[in-house]
Order: sequence, then structure tokens, then C-alpha cells
Amino acid sequence: MPKRAIIDTLPNATRTELIAKLLAREPYHGISQWLTDKHGITLSPTSLQRIGKPLQDKFTPLLALGMPLAEIAKNSRKIEAVGIERVKQTLMDRLTENPGEIFAYLDKLEPDP
Repeated sequence: MPKRAIIDTLPNATRTELIAKLLAREPYHGISQWLTDKHGITLSPTSLQRIGKPLQDKFTPLLALGMPLAEIAKNSRKIEAVGIERVKQTLMDRLTENPGEIFAYLDKLEPDP
């Protein structure tokens, strides 16, 4: 049986917050200190980089489409289970269903004096 990734052994709330910090590209030293201080978990900055880089690579396309970081972090397991491409396509479909609503705020913008 393959060894479980350390991130998968964390409590859900801690995992979600860790993923949010990694996706926000917070410094690994700071995240390491936060894990130790707040949760008593020791992970080196190097270990966090090994966890964070693949997560950033995986979820950056969703961030680029405007999916909120907090939603990605909260739903990361579900997103991974469904597949990034499927979530990306669904998000793009939702964004293009009624673009008039999404960009209606542009009609109300006025140039600065």
C-alpha cells in the first residue's frame, strides 16, 4: 500500500488553510512556522515546497479563470476527484452562459476625472 501524503493526514480545516496558503504563494518558512505554532505540526520549508509546487501547478488554471482561492482550497479533494479539466470546462461554460450579466458592471463604470 502506498504511503499517504502528509497533506492527506491533516484535519480538514488545517488542510484547507494550508492549501490556501500554498496557493497564495505565502513564503514556505512562514507556513512552516504557522504549522508548528498553531497546530504542532513540523514540516520543513523544503517539504512544503514539494507539496506546494504540484498544487500550484495543478490549480493555477482555475485561479486564472477567476475561481476564488478559498473555494479551490475548500473543495480541493472534490476538484481532484472530478478532474481539473472537467472543473475548468464547467467553470468556462458557466462564465460564458450569460456574459452580459458577468460584465454588466462595466456599463456603470465612469472614467476618472
